[in-house]
Amino acid sequence: MSRRSLIISARVPPFEVDTTSRYDVASLSQYLNFVNLASFNFNRDYKYTIVHGSALDADNSHSFTKNLNVKTSINVWLNAGLPRNKLVIGIPAYGNTYETLPGTHMVGASAFGLGKKGQWSLQEGKLAYYEVCKNIGGYWTRVMNTTQGVPHAYYSNQWVGYDDMTSVQRKIEYILQENLLGVMIDDLGMDDFADNCGDGRFPLLSKINDVVSKTTTLTPIRPTFGPFTARPTTTKATTTTTRTTTTPRATTTTPRKTTTQQSVKCGINGPMPCKHGAFYADTCDKNVYYQCLWGKPVKKRCNWSLVWNQAGLRCDWA
Repeated sequence: MSRRSLIISARVPPFEVDTTSRYDVASLSQYLNFVNLASFNFNRDYKYTIVHGSALDADNSHSFTKNLNVKTSINVWLNAGLPRNKLVIGIPAYGNTYETLPGTHMVGASAFGLGKKGQWSLQEGKLAYYEVCKNIGGYWTRVMNTTQGVPHAYYSNQWVGYDDMTSVQRKIEYILQENLLGVMIDDLGMDDFADNCGDGRFPLLSKINDVVSKTTTLTPIRPTFGPFTARPTTTKATTTTTRTTTTPRATTTTPRKTTTQQSVKCGINGPMPCKHGAFYADTCDKNVYYQCLWGKPVKKRCNWSLVWNQAGLRCDWA
């Protein structure tokens, strides 16, 4: 067995009632290298009242929401005994949604329930950031909640509270100000990875890196973006070797037989441009699959020992 040092971490909830009743924070901090604070989904217990899922600051005008914010959840864990240099703050790359009366959009207002499923995220009550920014580029109205430091948007009877580049910057500046360990994103695949909204690929992740690089002496790891093309393949060069034999008789030259290795083109096993929303296997790598987004195949990989099951359109055991 390897004797390399291992990193042990834990993802923990942001709510005080969970922290105080389920965790011995002082003891955990002795064994964990760091703690990932899931400081989002603050609207967990409010299906019929609009609550922003990732507010930075408190909204004191509604007493029931005063503790449903990032700053409060940070203090809960610090006060429970977790060192600052072990606390990583989570930022969502998605928004929480509600169905409301048309035109109703203020925090604390009544709602009929969770919002409709996103066209591509396909989950009730949630929209990926790439869906939110696309909607705002259309008919949705964006509102910046200066009290809580986060935006929300609405259209007809649909409402979404989310984080954008402006609120992400404010959160990173606060994290650095408080000398906390770092930041995580949940879920990176919901950031605008294909630049469909015109702010570049992975705008939320890029904003995090930009703020950190301008504020500290650390050099952040920037995401590497490659074109959405098939993996290049190489074909071995074929050479013909001629053996010459000299005898008292006539000299003959006999060419040695050679074979040419046929190249196999790796990449999406499907038409180009691909069908929007469809999934495709890879022609070479069984762990790789592609999700088509507006005609462009987005390369993804199954976790661990799973392989892509094209018939079931999911990662599955081999």
